[in-house]
Amino acid sequence: MKDAVLLFSGFLGGLFFGYITAILAFFVWQLIKEGFGDPKQVAIPAIFLLGIFGTALVYLAAVVIESWPVLLGAAITFTNGARPLFKQEE
Repeated sequence: MKDAVLLFSGFLGGLFFGYITAILAFFVWQLIKEGFGDPKQVAIPAIFLLGIFGTALVYLAAVVIESWPVLLGAAITFTNGARPLFKQEE
């Protein structure tokens, strides 16, 4: 019973992590695009913000990959959460 509760709580945590990962990935992608578009105007703020959001994204991805229930939950919500964010670009 204890193992089932741990797997279920890991899956629920993965659902939450998926949305956070989608938001961080969106911020990082927008900063990279902005830096390529006008590098002289946003160089220092973009590097500072990439240091914050990029590091958080890498750490979150490492935590998510460690456990398969968390990875499964994160994959479900990442695909649902990232689709509307990245669709705005098109």
